[in-house]
Amino acid sequence: MTGDRSAAAQRASRSLRARLSGEERAYAFATGALAGALVLSALAHIVLEEPQPTLDLLVYTGARILLGAVVVIAAVVLRERLPAWVGMTAALLPAVMLAVFAVFGTDTAHTLLCLQEFPLVALYLGWFSPPWLARLIVYPAVAATVGAAAARGLPPEGGVLTPIAVAEFTIFSVLCLVVGIRGSAYYRHRVDGDQLTGVLNRRGLRRVGGDQVRRAHRRDESLTVVLVDADRLKAVNDAAGHHAGDTALQALAHHLGAAIRDTDVVGRLGGDEFVVMLTGTDARTARSIMARVRRTSPVPFSYGIAERSPEDDLDTLIRRADERMYDYKS
Repeated sequence: MTGDRSAAAQRASRSLRARLSGEERAYAFATGALAGALVLSALAHIVLEEPQPTLDLLVYTGARILLGAVVVIAAVVLRERLPAWVGMTAALLPAVMLAVFAVFGTDTAHTLLCLQEFPLVALYLGWFSPPWLARLIVYPAVAATVGAAAARGLPPEGGVLTPIAVAEFTIFSVLCLVVGIRGSAYYRHRVDGDQLTGVLNRRGLRRVGGDQVRRAHRRDESLTVVLVDADRLKAVNDAAGHHAGDTALQALAHHLGAAIRDTDVVGRLGGDEFVVMLTGTDARTARSIMARVRRTSPVPFSYGIAERSPEDDLDTLIRRADERMYDYKS
């Protein structure tokens, strides 16, 4: 029975890895598309609008094209292995250049180019970076541009930083940032959340839990994974129907979530199994915590514990916790 469970878990794990690889490829595609769009925008600006470009504009455009080409090539070659800092750099540079040109620049071509591109950059940051970081980049850049325009005096017509241009830039930049953040959060909730219990589903657990394991490895911190299995759930389903079983799962998920810290993680593997990840916690402390959680639980459960070792990943930790739970039951 345990062998069948392990084989099923491995098949589900392979399927999940394939879906996550697709998400990482989407990130690489979006990063390459952003860099390519910025390169094409710079080229079009030079060719179509600047028949006699100045030396500094040529240098600036050449640097943009070079850096953008490097990012595009990296996205094509590395695909799902593209590091997160590459996309962040591709988005951060336009934000910095916008603030610099708006505050210190005298070349209207530079400023206009940055104004046109920045809403796209804000959308990318809102979707692919943490919300606090996206806001930290976008809002100061917008504030610097608006402040520079106000300090110089907004020309009623002509020039670049006209009232309508600044208003449109501000509205679209902030709107694109909000759409990116909200859209990403909605997507995460739909694909990472378990619809029945409200905790992380298997996919969300793999994403968040994998990050926790890697962080613990980097910092050499304790991390304990607990596999929780609701007892006698089949008997509840048979006696009172599946609605009663669903209610029991919801009660157990709520109890587990309320009993741990905000830094810990709760996810549902599927069926009647949950995973609890206790950060900064060794196996001995985890046993004490879970004994207390089980005593006060509205739903009886069994559990197995596995503490992180240097060679572990999330899969091996869950597998060892599963083996120890069934050893305990037997």
